[in-house]
Amino acid sequence: MTIKGLHNRPNEHKAHQLLNESDWTQLSDCELTDACIAKFVTYRKELRVIRKTNPDNPTFPTIPKEEWK
Repeated sequence: MTIKGLHNRPNEHKAHQLLNESDWTQLSDCELTDACIAKFVTYRKELRVIRKTNPDNPTFPTIPKEEWK
């Protein structure tokens, strides 16, 4: 789905943006600790739920603190 198609669904758009901004955390060379990567996996799953269900008043998850190796 493109960003253009999300302009009338602001919560879904925000979730999509946050997913894009955290894509780098799932790369094998991101240099985050394994525990931190796992936190980002959970964070991203929660964002996908918001993006799929597009609730009227979602509670967005808190972005994990970056923990470096």
